[in-house]
Amino acid sequence: MKKNVFKIITIIYWLMVLVNTDSYYWVYLLLGGAALFSFSKKLADKTAKSTVFFGSLFSLMVILANYETALSFYEGTGKAFYILYTGVSAVFMILGGVYVYTSVFELVHQIVDKGLVVISEGNEKKVSPFKFFWLSFAGISLFYLLILFLFNYPGIVSPDAIHQLRMIRDNAYSDHHPLAHTLMIKLFFGFGAEIFGSANAGVAVYSVFQILCVAATFAFLFMTIYEMGGNYKKIAVITEVVYAILPYNIEFSVSMRKDTLFSLCILLFIVALYRLSRSEKTLCDSIVFSVSSFGICLLRNNGMMIFLACAVIFAIMFKNKKKAELMIMSIIAVFSLAITPMMKNELNAVSPDYLEKVGVPMQQVVRVVVDGYELTDNQNKIAEKLFGGV
Repeated sequence: MKKNVFKIITIIYWLMVLVNTDSYYWVYLLLGGAALFSFSKKLADKTAKSTVFFGSLFSLMVILANYETALSFYEGTGKAFYILYTGVSAVFMILGGVYVYTSVFELVHQIVDKGLVVISEGNEKKVSPFKFFWLSFAGISLFYLLILFLFNYPGIVSPDAIHQLRMIRDNAYSDHHPLAHTLMIKLFFGFGAEIFGSANAGVAVYSVFQILCVAATFAFLFMTIYEMGGNYKKIAVITEVVYAILPYNIEFSVSMRKDTLFSLCILLFIVALYRLSRSEKTLCDSIVFSVSSFGICLLRNNGMMIFLACAVIFAIMFKNKKKAELMIMSIIAVFSLAITPMMKNELNAVSPDYLEKVGVPMQQVVRVVVDGYELTDNQNKIAEKLFGGV
């Protein structure tokens, strides 16, 4: 009991500090709320070492992403107190992040286990999963389309998308952005602009396409939860409402950027992987698994590395149990590695400029200087070699 009280205190502290985050607080609030809710459930007494390890990584990433908020309180109260407070705060933030991750992970693990049991027992549903999918798809599509045409027409064109549209206009391509995504923009933007006679219409057609992709992906997730039966049908409906009204989901659904479709492929991949782990497999699950895998490889330039890492972990975990899925992943990896240079050659795409390649380290070095810190002689030499010094 005392241990749980301490965990709850650290989680609440974690949530309080992150209130001032410059990112979406909704994410932290949902995770923290789920972690606090998990204490009302009987979870496993012991947490696996691997879960604690990944929980520590998660906690560290959250702190580094919010280091000014998490570690910069009370600087004006004296150096000694500042060091003491920052140290204690850092410990509480690290522990809070670990407890959030492990609690949510154990809660999800319990839900999935129960869901697999319910599925194997074959519960009857008043509404078929297939019908629930189409109801969810129609509801989310209509809601997001109304937002698009009433408040946000023709959609949001991100800076990256502006660059991609210029490539399409000038017929001068670069693989700085995934070529597969650039070609998708070309297809839908070109169709809309040709049929309706304006660039805005072209952007709107792409936005409609992306909204339908978002709705279909979310509906697939909700259908999977709904299939678990029992109370999970209610959870599916609640999850659907929450997903639909989250501000960043609404914004991303109408935003022309590669991140949206790539994120959808990641979600589809995870859900399809779960569905394939059940005793009841369908051809649809294998198709979704294949399409999402293909999207991960082609919709980000570093997506192939992510996919290959997942394939290695998948092979270690399942060994000889999932031969068909491993075969699918192998074929997709080989095909993606082959098609990427083919697209580059066909479009005469060039590689990014050198300055673009060092853009991130340049920003990191400049941030150090902006924050008032001095570069060492060795760091200055490296900076001079990379981009002429700072």
